Amino acid sequence: MIAQASVGDRYGEGEAINDLGVALRHLGRLQEAEWQHRAALSASASFGERAVEATVLNDLALTLHAGGDFSTCYGHGPLTIRVTRGGAARRSYPGLEWVRVAGVEVSADGRVGPERQVLVRVAALRRAENRAR
Repeated sequence: MIAQASVGDRYGEGEAINDLGVALRHLGRLQEAEWQHRAALSASASFGERAVEATVLNDLALTLHAGGDFSTCYGHGPLTIRVTRGGAARRSYPGLEWVRVAGVEVSADGRVGPERQVLVRVAALRRAENRAR
């Protein structure tokens, strides 16, 4: 990782940090693995490497799942979120199927939970926008 960072390989830097997280997950060191994935996510987001960011998000979800946090798993129950930012890229790139958004989780009884960043299907955003009109 140091060699990649010193030659300006930002893509490789994000991948290397994420790979360290994967190795730590396989060793059962889940907290450390999560920290590495989050560091890789910050790095990839800061230099706009969307492919690395998607890989990191997937690996982070696998690490959280390994630790018993199923809230990040696709298809593991419904998630209601009030979007506060994100999703605008779909207007610039109409072929996108998934977009990253941030928002607050809303429980079934209406309580507002923590802010989360999630990947959502563009079709789900369109349906929500149509219902709001």
